[in-house]
Amino acid sequence: MTIDILDREGLEGERDAWDALASNARAANPFFTRPLVDTHLAHRFCAPRPRFACVRSGARLVALLPVTARAGRLGWCDAPGVLGSPFSTLSTPLVARDAPDGWADGLVRAIRRACRGGAFLFPMLPVASPIGIAVREAFARIGADVAALAPFQRPVLSVRTHYEAYVAEALGRSRRKGLERCRRRLAERGRVAHRVARGGAALARAVDDFMTLETGGWKGRLGTALGTDPVTRAFARELFLSARGPVTARADVIALDDAPIAASLALVSAGTAFLVKTAYDERHRALGPGVLLEDAIVRALHEERFCDRLDSATLPGSVLETLYPDRVAIADLAVNLRPGDPLFHARVATERWQRDARARVKRVPARESA
Repeated sequence: MTIDILDREGLEGERDAWDALASNARAANPFFTRPLVDTHLAHRFCAPRPRFACVRSGARLVALLPVTARAGRLGWCDAPGVLGSPFSTLSTPLVARDAPDGWADGLVRAIRRACRGGAFLFPMLPVASPIGIAVREAFARIGADVAALAPFQRPVLSVRTHYEAYVAEALGRSRRKGLERCRRRLAERGRVAHRVARGGAALARAVDDFMTLETGGWKGRLGTALGTDPVTRAFARELFLSARGPVTARADVIALDDAPIAASLALVSAGTAFLVKTAYDERHRALGPGVLLEDAIVRALHEERFCDRLDSATLPGSVLETLYPDRVAIADLAVNLRPGDPLFHARVATERWQRDARARVKRVPARESA
C-alpha cells in the first residue's frame, strides 16, 4: 500500500479514478464525490483548500478521505478532521469494494501525515459499520486514543422483498390506520399525486418547490430556510442540479391539485439514497403530508428499486424513527493521533460538558411551552 496527500488541483488528473471509487464504494458517501466536493468549494460552503488522504494498491486508488485543518471544535480549541459542511450527514471514507487488507492502516498513515498528529475529528461516522470498525481498529494499532461523542441510532431502511413485507414488519396497526386516514382525508380535498424528478427542468422545479415550502414554514420564520438567503439558495440549487456521474439527485413531491404540499430532496450514490432535505406545507399539517410523502418514497423504493437502501440523514428525534425499522450507529469520533497527550482527555471531557449544556438550553423552551 502506498499513500498520497494531494490538494484538489493535484487530484484533477485522477478524476476518472475518483469517480470510479465513489461509484463502487463499499459504503456510499455522496458528500465525498467529486461533483459535490467541487460544488461546496465553488460556493465556499466548506473549509477552503482541503487535502485528500489517498491510499493506493499498485497504481489504483482504493481509499480517499478529504481532510481540513479546521474541522470543528474539540473542547476549548479547533481541531483538524474530516471535511464537512452543514449539508454533510456522515464522514465515511470512500473505500473500494475490493480494496485489499491494509487499506485502513494506509488511511491512518495518510491522516497522520496530513494533520501532523494531535486531535482529529470524524463527525458523524457510522462507528459500528465495517468501515467504521476497520478505521477504529487501525487507530488502535498505532496506540491512538479514541472517544465517541454524541452517539445515536440513525434510522435507515434496506429494501424488503416488497412493500407489503415492509408494512407487516415495520408498521403497527395504529400507524397503518393513521396513514390510511390521512390519505383519505387528503383525497377529500382534491386530486393527490406523487411526482418524481431526476434531472432537467423537472428537478429544477422540484428544488424550487422545496425551497418555497421550507421558506413558508418555521425555518422561514426563523430565517434559516435555504431560500431566505441568496447564497444558500444558489448553493442548494447547484448541489442538487449539478449531481452527476457517481452521484445523482432525486426529488419526490406530493401535490394537491397540482400544488406541491410536500417535497423531499435526495442524493443517490453507490446504492443508497440520502434524504437530505424535506419540507411540507404547514397549512396541511393535520393531514400529515410529510409522513405521506415518506411513505410514498418507501413504496417507490420497493416498486422502482431505484436504490438498495434509504438513509434518513437525520439527527435524533426524526419522524422516520417510527417508519424505518433498521438502524445505523452514528457518533462524532475524536482521535488522539499523538498518544500520551494529557490534554486530549481533558478536551473530550470539556466538549461533552459543552454539548450537554447546549442540549439542556434547547430543552428549556420546550418545557416552558408544554
